[in-house]
Amino acid sequence: RQMCIRDSFFLISIPIVLLYVFTAPFIFKLFLPQYLDSVLYSQTAALSILMSPTILLLQYFQATMHTKALFVIQFIAPAILITLFLILIPIFGVLGAVLALLGKQVAELIMLLYFFMTVRNINNV
Repeated sequence: RQMCIRDSFFLISIPIVLLYVFTAPFIFKLFLPQYLDSVLYSQTAALSILMSPTILLLQYFQATMHTKALFVIQFIAPAILITLFLILIPIFGVLGAVLALLGKQVAELIMLLYFFMTVRNINNV
């Protein structure tokens, strides 16, 4: 099977994100010592880079005019984000906001993959 751009970008981003997560405390200590409390937020937000294949999948649905998938995703993803904000921010504060954004991206990726697999199965029949 030929590896597509989405797969290679994801595979390349994994070590970069892991490198950042492990080096962030040292980077902050060296360059931003006044913001050491923000290291955890930065590390958590860096995980969102792993969700970047969603952009390519979203562009696929836009290019092929799959309006049902686009409508569902563009309606449900913000609803998930608002719900996660309401739940996580009161509990975790700023970290809750970062987790909510990450959770929305994960949910969006799952929805995009579901619609992508559904469309591929229909086209292969």
